[in-house]
Amino acid sequence: MGHYITATVFFLLVLFSCNTTKPINKKNSDILVTYRFINFFGQQNYTMENPEFIIKDKDYFFIKKPAIITYEKNERPPDTSYSYYLFHKDYKYGFYKDFLNEDSNKIVNQDSFFLQQFYFNLEKINWKAKDNYAFLNSFKENGLTVNKYYLKKEIDSSYNDTTLFYFDDKLRDVEFSLDRRLDSVQQSKFVKIRALYYNKIRESPNYGKVYREISVGFTPGEFQKKGEFNELVAMFKMYDSIYKLKNYQ
Repeated sequence: MGHYITATVFFLLVLFSCNTTKPINKKNSDILVTYRFINFFGQQNYTMENPEFIIKDKDYFFIKKPAIITYEKNERPPDTSYSYYLFHKDYKYGFYKDFLNEDSNKIVNQDSFFLQQFYFNLEKINWKAKDNYAFLNSFKENGLTVNKYYLKKEIDSSYNDTTLFYFDDKLRDVEFSLDRRLDSVQQSKFVKIRALYYNKIRESPNYGKVYREISVGFTPGEFQKKGEFNELVAMFKMYDSIYKLKNYQ
């Protein structure tokens, strides 16, 4: 199941050969990236939302993830702990800190990390199956422009029926990007993508006929606690002093 979810979400953002760069937020704005899964993980009438927070200044950037005890049930500790990816823009290596599982703490290669995070840094991908989708129409929803694509012919249950791309003109100056090419083509800011699986069209051997959805989107704002950024900088410097991250081999 994990590989299926990863492949499906990854497909969403490479549908049109994305090419993005590492995150640079406008001023010191934080970024909230939210993944949303509806009726996945073998359960019906079930929605899981999994947020990630990006906190950054001109030298440091940190990715903050709430702890999840069981992925299937989306359970979190009552007093939610976080795991952090800690990076300096001039360092090849950073550090992963997990407050719930100290054994998971490790040094992280920055380039490898970003290549694995599809909303940060994608290489150009020539995805042949993109020819199976066609543009249907464009419309407005809650002030956003939505471009709708549909699956031209039935293939298998891994292909979603409909894909929706959301654009927000008010955020076009935000530096963070899911896909700079789509930002440029639309002359707006690509802020969310939704993959819809309709029950009348799609039938999966694992789920039967049921509506499913995967979405990924981001929102700029201020999401850090008071003093949190300075604490994360101090944490990075502590691990840097231990492991000499700038010159780590």
